[in-house]
Amino acid sequence: MLSLLDSAELNQIKFEFPTPHRTKTDGLNSIRAVTEQEQFIHGRHLNEIIFFDPWIQGNRLEARMHDLETDRRPWPSGRAKTFYQILMTENVTQEEVTFIGRYGDVIIRPERRVRINGETEGNRPPYWVILMYQRDAAGEVVCREAYAHAFYNSIYPVPVDSELERQTIQSITKTAQWLKERNYTFTITKPLFDIEVNVKEEIIYVLPDFLLSVDIPGQFNNKNFVIETMGYDNEDYTERKAFQHTGMQTLGLLLTDPPRWPEESPWIDAFTKYLFGHVINA
Repeated sequence: MLSLLDSAELNQIKFEFPTPHRTKTDGLNSIRAVTEQEQFIHGRHLNEIIFFDPWIQGNRLEARMHDLETDRRPWPSGRAKTFYQILMTENVTQEEVTFIGRYGDVIIRPERRVRINGETEGNRPPYWVILMYQRDAAGEVVCREAYAHAFYNSIYPVPVDSELERQTIQSITKTAQWLKERNYTFTITKPLFDIEVNVKEEIIYVLPDFLLSVDIPGQFNNKNFVIETMGYDNEDYTERKAFQHTGMQTLGLLLTDPPRWPEESPWIDAFTKYLFGHVINA
């Protein structure tokens, strides 16, 4: 699912003011467009195995699997016939996913526990969810497993790994608002996969929380920042992040939220003001 979000550029926010009106359907349609263009295997597009109608149940699931099993189209050798559903929801637990739609509530209970990125229960909605369907030992079409990943909001459905990351996006949004009258343009990207960087002739891989690109009036090149949301202050975490940050600094000016991490900042809008200062002096 993360690769689809990346291809659909749903891991990016180009801040606009006033904030545009977008719905969950718009986000799903962006992924749908990717599935129509990209192939699962040569001769079979992703939209033949990825769907966006999680309300279908029972006989309709059986019919979908039957079509997949009998269409004589290419399929990886030795791999069970499988299809997927992608949805957005506010309601996820380890036991079930609840989809609330035009036809009422649909509760899906996968055979295995729902994997929720970075948490054990669904405490930071809304979520992107992907459901995997196969036949079980009895020949019934069932939801085998599911994966859920929180996202920022329905206007900007960027995946987030914590509530702290949501707060960082809010701070960046406020900085962008402060500078909108000066025609500064802010774009953030949430990397979903490791980035290869070269540090002193050594290749390492880093995964920043956010990459921020700022288009500054009168300057030929955008200014690039690496934004790291710092969640802990224990020794192991600090050492691990220090090594990663060495690599991240090759991608742009590294800024941490909070600004003087691992110290807590007592100031209101501390990161917003910190970022503002760096942008206007860039």
